[in-house]
Amino acid sequence: IGLINAALANGKRVACPRCEGDKGEMNFYFIESMQDLKKGTFGVLEPMGEQRVGSEFFANSICVVPGLGFDALGNRIGYGQGYYDRFLASYNGFKIGLCYSNCVKYILPFESFDVPVDCIITENYIRTVKK
Repeated sequence: IGLINAALANGKRVACPRCEGDKGEMNFYFIESMQDLKKGTFGVLEPMGEQRVGSEFFANSICVVPGLGFDALGNRIGYGQGYYDRFLASYNGFKIGLCYSNCVKYILPFESFDVPVDCIITENYIRTVKK
């Protein structure tokens, strides 16, 4: 929440994901404040708006990727539904993994279709992932 509020206060355009459809699709929608969000899939705050983000928005963008855990290679463990995996497969921007430091492990199991993050941010450090 703090990250979103800081981005909005600094005049950045912020888009948040909403899980939609029966194919596990994740689409992004612009928000102007935290009041534009409500609890949705998995009890996570999702945008209520209808201003869907087009692919041109993702040029020069960053994607904050939540995870239950990350490893030293930037691989993540999520909730197992594949929403982020499907989105990240075609996302070319900078990917930031966000989690608590005790959730970062040396190595986690991963699949060939998993897309690692470029950087991991915890409450204790920021670590660039070596490719």
